[in-house]
Parts: sequence; C-alpha cells; structure tokens
Amino acid sequence: LTAGSGISIANGQNSITISSTAGLSWSNISANQTLANGNGYFVDATGGAISLSLPAVAAVGDTYRVYRISSGANQVTITQGAGQAIQIGSSATTGGAGGSIATTAQGDCVEIVCHTANTGFAVASLVVSFTVV
Repeated sequence: LTAGSGISIANGQNSITISSTAGLSWSNISANQTLANGNGYFVDATGGAISLSLPAVAAVGDTYRVYRISSGANQVTITQGAGQAIQIGSSATTGGAGGSIATTAQGDCVEIVCHTANTGFAVASLVVSFTVV
C-alpha cells in the first residue's frame, strides 16, 4: 500500500491503519496573527479589532477559514501584503498592503484559497457579507 495525498498508512504488528490527514485544524483566537495553511479560526473580537494577515508565502490550493464568533462593533479584518489581492466573485481588493476584507457581524464566515502562489487569493465560500477595500 502507498499513501496518497491526504492519506496516511501506519503498519503495526498484524495490522494496517489507514487514516485521512485532510481537513482543517481549528483554533479559537482573540489576537492578531498570520493565517496558516490548512487552518480554520474561530475569532473572538470582544476585546478589540482583530487583524489576520495572509501569509507572504502560499502555494496554490492553500486554504484558510475564518469564522466570527463574537458580536459587537469590533472588526475582524483579513489583510494582505505587497503584491497580494483577494478576489470575491467579480470584485477584488485593492492590490497590495492597502487591500483587505473585513466584517463586524457575528456568524460571518469566509474560506480563502490561494490560486496564484504567494499573491493571488480567491474567496471560495462566504457566509453573510464582508466589506471589500
């Protein structure tokens, strides 16, 4: 047997275990940070606005999910670096460090996928509404 993408194989005495390694790891966060590939974030912004940065290095297919769990007026913003942009349907953020998407509503959720290494990101799914800047 040979493991493929998203599959692991462990040989034991008189046994073989086949497991899926695909899927996202989820974290509860309440502070600014850089998004990591294959991670989902439950974001609590009750203590203040939260800024989540796209990573400077991203491969095609890298995936990030953000889910706003708190209510209130504090924004959760996904920022981008030099040369980066986020495509949402027919709209796109301003290219580079000035562009972002943000939300202030509890329950908002977005999945972002890298489509061009390091620079191009697309919203694959969106629940409720985000502001495109």
